[in-house]
Amino acid sequence: MGIGKTFFVKGLIKTAGCDILVQSPTYNIYNEYLCHFFKIYHFDLYRIDRFINFDILNVKNCIYIFEWPDKWMNFINKPDILINIFSFNFEKYIIIKFCSNFSINCFKGVFF
Repeated sequence: MGIGKTFFVKGLIKTAGCDILVQSPTYNIYNEYLCHFFKIYHFDLYRIDRFINFDILNVKNCIYIFEWPDKWMNFINKPDILINIFSFNFEKYIIIKFCSNFSINCFKGVFF
């Protein structure tokens, strides 16, 4: 908690060329953003203790961002982008893995 997950999402959306107000989805569970030709769904699953079936989990051509995804990994399809943010010896680290052609195409020229 407090390691910069939403801050990272803000930077990711801005880097994709979208000037959108990004807020933490802590209290409303998820936020939806329209960014050019695709949507981004940003979930915070920290307070969720059971699976909730969201219809939006079947939307095509979008990016889902899950904070605390370990709670739902059995229910979520292969992620588009897997991001691990952690702290070690008072330093913050970010590991980004692009897992789909869609996410690679969305951020081509930005990260690689």
